[in-house]
Amino acid sequence: MDAETRDIFVSLNRRSGLPNPAHQIQRSSIETKLHLLINAPVVVHVHSTTSLIVGFREDVEELLERFGRTVVVPYRRPGNLLADELVNLVDTSIHDFAILRNHGLLIWGNSVEEAWAQVLRFESEFSKVVVYSQSDLDEAKRLLRSGDLNKYLTPDHAVFLDSHRLESIEDLQFQSNWMKQMYDQLCIVLASSLHSSNLSWLDSDEVQSLQNWEAE
Repeated sequence: MDAETRDIFVSLNRRSGLPNPAHQIQRSSIETKLHLLINAPVVVHVHSTTSLIVGFREDVEELLERFGRTVVVPYRRPGNLLADELVNLVDTSIHDFAILRNHGLLIWGNSVEEAWAQVLRFESEFSKVVVYSQSDLDEAKRLLRSGDLNKYLTPDHAVFLDSHRLESIEDLQFQSNWMKQMYDQLCIVLASSLHSSNLSWLDSDEVQSLQNWEAE
């Protein structure tokens, strides 16, 4: 959100992924490799509500079958582990989209306009999965706030909105607007998934590695 008002970008050597020049104060994102490994001029990574719901369901392969040219990447911790999985699974000659389980969506194209059109195509196709009632939403909020789940949907959920933090925020009065938006999104993802028989949660080891990770 600060891209147009602050100097937030890091200049990188695309071949090595290292800062160039090396003396820059900012450090690059832990997901830099996610972009560098895709052989396309423009690579877009989003945590959209639709992509999170699709990647949260165990029947994701069935959902994507008719959409075509999409690969499903099993959950790996963001950074090198996820990048290593991408190398083995993504082939830009046959894939235009990659669903990252419990994480989001990766899309690429020859221009910003082409990549954005692909984002819109995906969102339009799978908007049907974002379906929930008010009672579903109320139940999702109750589960997330009470900590009854003791489970986490995404790395962002585990790092920024763990159950202890939710319990400590009285009446969900978030200090940061982005945190409130993240919470609202997770509620919708969970509400839209409550009636699915099998869901893909992060396991306890994965959550521990995220919550005790110096990079985060």
